[in-house]
Amino acid sequence: MENMKNKYTVLKMLIIPLLISIVIGFNYDNSVNVNTGIKTPELNKVNYAAELISKAGNNFNKASIFSISNKDNSKALDEFAKTASFLTLDSKEIKKLYNAGNKNIILEIPVSTDNNLEIELTRVNIFSKDFEVKLSDGRKVNYKPGLYYRGIIKGNSNSIAAVSIFENSVIGIISNEDGDYVLGTIKDKDNNNTSEYIFYNDKDLKVKSKFRCDVEDSYGKLYKGSSYKHITTGQKDATSDAIAVYFVADYQTYLDAGSNQTNLINFVTGMFNNTALLYNNESIPTEISGFYIHNSADPYLNYSESFGILKRIGGIWQDDYPGDLIQLISTRTDQSFGGIAWVNVLCQSFNPGDSSGRFSFSNIETSYNNYPTYSWTVHVVTHELGHNVGSMHTHACVWPVLPSNGIGAIDSCVQAEGTCFTTTRANYNGTIMSYCHIDYAVNFTKGFGPLPGDTIRYAYSLARCLDSALNSSELPLAYNLLQNYPNPFNPSTTITFALPEEGFVTLTVYDITGREVVKLVNNQVYNAGVFKTYFNTTEHSMASGVYLYRIDVIRNNSSKYSQIRKMVLIK
Repeated sequence: MENMKNKYTVLKMLIIPLLISIVIGFNYDNSVNVNTGIKTPELNKVNYAAELISKAGNNFNKASIFSISNKDNSKALDEFAKTASFLTLDSKEIKKLYNAGNKNIILEIPVSTDNNLEIELTRVNIFSKDFEVKLSDGRKVNYKPGLYYRGIIKGNSNSIAAVSIFENSVIGIISNEDGDYVLGTIKDKDNNNTSEYIFYNDKDLKVKSKFRCDVEDSYGKLYKGSSYKHITTGQKDATSDAIAVYFVADYQTYLDAGSNQTNLINFVTGMFNNTALLYNNESIPTEISGFYIHNSADPYLNYSESFGILKRIGGIWQDDYPGDLIQLISTRTDQSFGGIAWVNVLCQSFNPGDSSGRFSFSNIETSYNNYPTYSWTVHVVTHELGHNVGSMHTHACVWPVLPSNGIGAIDSCVQAEGTCFTTTRANYNGTIMSYCHIDYAVNFTKGFGPLPGDTIRYAYSLARCLDSALNSSELPLAYNLLQNYPNPFNPSTTITFALPEEGFVTLTVYDITGREVVKLVNNQVYNAGVFKTYFNTTEHSMASGVYLYRIDVIRNNSSKYSQIRKMVLIK
C-alpha cells in the first residue's frame, strides 16, 4: 500500500508540470508514436548546433588531419561493426590544428578513397570560469584543455556534431537522421591511444550497450519533490545560468585510462562536449565546473550495487562541491552495475535522512575490445543527469496521453515500467531517456523528445539557484520563449523571451479555448537580448485555470518566430 501511495505521489508531481508545459496547437504538430499509438506533440524547436554555424560566418579553415588507413582492419569488422571507415591520424597535422586554435573549421573525414564527409564546426567553451582538476592525494592538475567544437554536417541543418581536438587525439560524435557516428582512436593492447581511428554508425555495431538504469524500480524512493530546503548558490559562480556539472572518477576509471591524468581528463571533457550539446538543443545551458580523480583506492570499491554507491556519493560530498550537480563515473566491470540518480533534485540540498541530493552515478563503457564506444558513454551520462533535472524513462507509464488525457508510455522498446502496454516494438530512433539502445538504437538528433524535453525545461525554469539569462553578457543565439515563473501562480508571474536580433514583438495571453485575454506586448520593437514581462492577473477578470501565452516576432515584414506555452493560474 505504501509503495502504491509513493507511485501515486510521483505521478501527481510529474503530471502537474507536464500538463503545464504541453501545448495544444500553434507551434506543435500532433503525431502518433509508432511504438505506443500515443499522440504526442512534436515541438518545432531550433537546432542549436545549426544556429551556431549560421552565426559563424563564412570564414572556415579546412582541417585535413585524416587519411584512409592501409592497415588490415578485418578483425574489427569480424567482432565489432558490420561496416566502418578506418583512418590514420596525421600527428603533425593535428598538432598544427591544435596550435592554430581556429574559431571555425571544416573537419574532413575520409569515408572512402574518393569521398570526404565535411563537418562544419565552431569553437565553444565548456568550462565554468573556476574549473579545476583535483586528485584524491590532494594535488591539483595543471590541465591544458583541448579545442571543443560543435556544429553540423555541411549542408544538413538537421544534423548535430561535437568534436574535441587535443594535441594528439580526437574525440567526436556526428549525428544525422541515419544515426550516431562515432570518431575515435583504436587503442593498442596496453590500452594506449594510437594513430589508427575508426568512424562508424553505432547502428552497425555487432555488440550492444549493456547500460541499464536502476531508477526503474525505485521511482518512489528516488523521486524528490520540494519538501526539503533548496540551496541558493552553493560554491559555484552565482552569476551563471548554466547547470554546472562536477564529475568524480573512481580509481578503476583512472587505471583504465592507463593511470594517465591527461588522457582521462581529455576523455571526460570530450564526452561532456557532446552531453552539453544535447542539453543546449533543449535550450538548457550546461558547463563542467570541475573534476575529481581518485588516483588511489576509492571509498566506493566495496559496494556491489548502484543504490549503495549513490547514497555513498551523497554522504561523502553532501553540498560541498563547486557545482549544481555531481556525477560519479566508473568503468568497473566486477559487478553488474547500472546507472542511477535521484530524480528532480536540481537546486535541492543534501538530505541527511536518506543521503539524497544532487547526485548521480554512471557505470560507463569507454570501449569494446579497444574500439571506442563514446556514444554509449554520452548516452548514460546525459540520461542520468536527465533524471537529476526531473525526467522519467520514456517507457514508464507516467506520461500524459493525448487526446484522452490518460497516462501512458512514450515508447515501448522494452517492457513497460507499469502496466500500460505488454508488447515491445522496434525503434531505431530512441531518445535520451529511453532504453531503445538495448535492442535497437538511440538517435541523438531526437534529443530528449517533446515530453521529457518539456519536463526538464520546466524544471530548469524553476531552478532558483541558477541566475536568469538576463544577467548573461552574451546575446542569445536563438529565439526562445521561456516557461513563466512562478508556475502555477497567483496572482502574478513573469514571462521571459530571448531575441537574437531586432524585431517587432507581440506577446498575447489566451484562455484555453483560444479567446484573447490581453496583449502584454503589442507590436513593439526590441533589440537583440533577453527581456522580462510582468503579468498581474488582478488587472483582468481571470478565473483559475490553464492559460496560453504566445509570442510572435516580425522582422522585415515577415514572421521570424512564433512560440506558445501554457501557464496555470490557481486562486
